[in-house]
Amino acid sequence: MSKNDKEYYYGINGIFERFPELIPAVGEHYFRPDGLHNKLLMVAESNYLKVPDEESVFRSPQAWYEGNDISRLIPEDKKTDFSNWKYAYSPFRRAIDIANKVLTDHQIQTKGQQEEISFYNYFLRPADSDRQIRPTAMDYRYCGEAMAGVIRKLEPDLIVFLSSKACNSFEKFLKANSISYNNILISNVVHPSSIWWWRAGGRYGYAKLYDILERNWLSER
Repeated sequence: MSKNDKEYYYGINGIFERFPELIPAVGEHYFRPDGLHNKLLMVAESNYLKVPDEESVFRSPQAWYEGNDISRLIPEDKKTDFSNWKYAYSPFRRAIDIANKVLTDHQIQTKGQQEEISFYNYFLRPADSDRQIRPTAMDYRYCGEAMAGVIRKLEPDLIVFLSSKACNSFEKFLKANSISYNNILISNVVHPSSIWWWRAGGRYGYAKLYDILERNWLSER
């Protein structure tokens, strides 16, 4: 079964049976048999939704995660927007392009776009129209469980959060549940749409990401 099949993620507390649109996007060269880079999972923050309550229950955590009306989860005409194949969409392309640049700078041939990594959005419930995610206790629990399940399925060597909020949320989940990943490096940079992505020579954003990947993603040769 392909890692891009929704069924591959079934069994993670029923989360992806309920939200199959939210499964990770796994590039063809996420795992490279030639061993030139390790397995990298990039994790963004959340999707955004601007629809009336009649079209989606996303403003209610209880209804979103546990309600019976699954017809009002992700509206049919918005489902493609929730796909984690994000290369064509700024600002995530900024981060993915950094990954491809690290490879080409080290003379590693790449197919470009999103083929060398896996990509996932941490928060399962979309942010409201003001694009601010305000997690509840239910969000923290379900998102943490989903992320832990994705890690079990994808077995990444390196996880880079493209959101301090998402990274902090997952770290709190790990601590609360006494979970540790001794063989996985977890790091974070600011969101690519943040003004801090560019400030101070990119020390919180693009330059930091390049350094993390150059030091930890490339295999020793």
